[in-house]
Amino acid sequence: MLKTINDINFKIPGLRLISKIGEGGMSVVYLAEQISLKREVAVKVMRLEVADNDLDVQRFKHEAKIIAHLDHPNIINIYNIGQTSTGEVFFTMPYLNHGDLSTYLIEDEKQFIELLKSVCDGLSFAHDHGVVHRDIKPENLLFDKFGSIRIADFGIAISQDGGRMTKEHQIVGSAQYMSPEQARSFKVDLRTDIYSLGIVIYERLTGKVPFDGDESISILVNHVSTPPDPLPPKMRHWQKVIDKCLAKNPEDRFQSMVELKIALDRVPINSIQRTNDTIKNFWKDLKIRKSRWFIPGVSALVLLLLVLIFVLSRNTTPNPEEQKSLETNFKTIQQKPIEQKPVESTLSDTKTDNIPSTNIDTSQIDSTAKDALQNNKAIEENLASSIDENTAPQQNEENITPIAKSEAKQEELFSSVEDKTADKDSLSQTDFDNTDISSQLSVDEIKQQIALQVQDEQSEDINDSQSSRDSGQAINIEALLESARRNIESYQLTKPADDNAMDQLLTILSVEQSHQAALEELHEIGNRYFLLINGALLRNEFNNAVTHLKSFNAFNEKTEYINSGYDVEKQSLISTAKKLDLSSDEISTEQINDLMEFFSIIDSDNSYSKTLQKVLLFKNQPQVGDKLLDSKRIETILIKDNLAMTTKEITVQQYKEFVEATSREESKCRHKGGTLGSFFSNYSWKSPAFEQTPNDPVVCVSYEDALAYSQWLAEQTGNRYRLPTEQEWSFVAMNKQNKFSPCQSANLAGSEAADVRNKEKNYDCSDSFVYTAPVATFSKNSQGVYDMQGNVSEWTRCKEDSCQSPVAMGSSWYNGEQSNGPTFSDKLKDETGYTYVGIRLVRDL
Repeated sequence: MLKTINDINFKIPGLRLISKIGEGGMSVVYLAEQISLKREVAVKVMRLEVADNDLDVQRFKHEAKIIAHLDHPNIINIYNIGQTSTGEVFFTMPYLNHGDLSTYLIEDEKQFIELLKSVCDGLSFAHDHGVVHRDIKPENLLFDKFGSIRIADFGIAISQDGGRMTKEHQIVGSAQYMSPEQARSFKVDLRTDIYSLGIVIYERLTGKVPFDGDESISILVNHVSTPPDPLPPKMRHWQKVIDKCLAKNPEDRFQSMVELKIALDRVPINSIQRTNDTIKNFWKDLKIRKSRWFIPGVSALVLLLLVLIFVLSRNTTPNPEEQKSLETNFKTIQQKPIEQKPVESTLSDTKTDNIPSTNIDTSQIDSTAKDALQNNKAIEENLASSIDENTAPQQNEENITPIAKSEAKQEELFSSVEDKTADKDSLSQTDFDNTDISSQLSVDEIKQQIALQVQDEQSEDINDSQSSRDSGQAINIEALLESARRNIESYQLTKPADDNAMDQLLTILSVEQSHQAALEELHEIGNRYFLLINGALLRNEFNNAVTHLKSFNAFNEKTEYINSGYDVEKQSLISTAKKLDLSSDEISTEQINDLMEFFSIIDSDNSYSKTLQKVLLFKNQPQVGDKLLDSKRIETILIKDNLAMTTKEITVQQYKEFVEATSREESKCRHKGGTLGSFFSNYSWKSPAFEQTPNDPVVCVSYEDALAYSQWLAEQTGNRYRLPTEQEWSFVAMNKQNKFSPCQSANLAGSEAADVRNKEKNYDCSDSFVYTAPVATFSKNSQGVYDMQGNVSEWTRCKEDSCQSPVAMGSSWYNGEQSNGPTFSDKLKDETGYTYVGIRLVRDL
């Protein structure tokens, strides 16, 4: 609970401090009431003890300056800046008490993607203004009262104008979310924010950051050199986005927030169930269980591996005596004779006439499969997604000795050590200090302890092997059968290796070949796999269907196709897969590829592949609503077959690039809405009658300028850009699903434009922009296009090849209630620019 502040020693004019809501090394944040407006605000006050540091004062003011210039719906804004009664610098911001992204639980992936896209919009706006945040983390992504994301805390941001506010080679930021280049204090750009946002996405999907620990230095080292663990199977459809965001080399990442936003739009939507602590602990317990078939030869290699890592971490090599002792111990362990039982028995001698027949009605199978979807959570949590080596068919495994297996693994283990050595060498070139990760034990002590453990395990394995050979009567068949049944219910069908139903049932059958209950349970395993595959198909989780099918086939091969209903089940699965509706926009090309792999495995003639190839060809074509991005970062959206429109108006920055490349002269420009003298002033696109940001729509460009820009852009990108016709423009602007709300969805003349001379009634509300607003400030329409109403009117293509009175369509900042509307148009002169007319293009495909 927040406590009222009673003992502060400063005052802030116009504010009443209520409580302390946060603090850091440089500042304290208070909740306060703005007395004049009776509203709650957040006040960030610089600590007096750090105010003597000029760099910290500059950094604090730098944050306020950055935020003040980033006027965007997804970036937190500031109200004012000043000094307290005792001299501390402060600034006030909106008070957002609706939580942040660190508490967000993914229940709806579509909603989660929309939130991420809004973060991309905010950061893209900051990047367009030359600002890199450098501290993106969940705690800096706040929710406002409408559930929208607001990006906060630009305290360590860098900007092109303001320069660097941190010391040279100083590492700043949050270690868990820091990019490799930022961790090494190298020069960073907007791609460092892409990496950090990738960490945020990874954390929300998995419940943990990819790299964590007690010491920041180890976390930073991992960011530089260690690939993150792959996503869990349920999140695999996010893997491509994560891999590209978290690429170690910035050149391999998305090159802009626009690219990341487009990739997010293409993530196939699946349901996500958060992994709870119980399931986490369950799998953790499984992983730490002692393996029943532990191979002493591998233990010896582990001994050698640990000692090598220990030596490498000390950046030294063993002295000759240590090296000789180590080699002697290893050879002694290898040469010691070990008796080993066969890894497992098979059903090669099982009589097939004892196997009950299972003629399955496929309609009943389909019904059962659909019912099984209700239990999907328990199934998916307990069943691993890939085939482990224990479920794959193994040839002559009983003839492979532990020593042979050890030697087969030796090269792999030592290559791993070499890789880690190479990683260590590469890290030594960074700014990090090498740390000793070893314990206080000497090399000899470590060798002695592990050698004793290896000897114990050898004795234990020999005893187990001997008892197994002595008599099958030592096996408690009933207990093993009960354990197998429990594993079937929890879908531990063929793994983990030391506790799965298949191996338990095969063990029973190796002792009693005609054990009826064990045979029936093996049939049940086959039925469960069928339910898993069928359920995955019905949920469009084709990658899971492939995984389960591979496991199913491995099970059938290992049990010598004991499941007599396999062929019926296979035909039912083929039938289910062929009935799937693949035309939906939610079915991605990646899913189609997964389904093609499924058919290549289950159907020998694979006749359905031609149909899937046609679907894939169709899916690879841009569909209505798909966004396209060209080499100049111009984003378009497909509005109908073979025609895309720019989602935003052409900006000042984009037009500036064209002028610098072509040296095009400025057109004369007329300004409406000012005094009579301003109408005849010498305005241009570089200096219209008002201030603009680089991300504002360019104005004061003539119809001829617009034509020249479209032709230049087409030449530069190889795409067919042009001005839209009046009919094409109206098709997008007049869609019945478009919604309009004064001052909310469009930049028009409201109360803020009281001094604009437009000879009509303005709206009673305010949208905060007297003239142009940065593109995409207001909401997009139903077809994904921004500012089709308001901001600036837009040139359209003449019907004839040349015309002297081209038409500008749509309303602008100049229009009030009387003239606003999607049908508004204005005939103008082709060689003159206007302060309320800009450019939008279409692209022929």
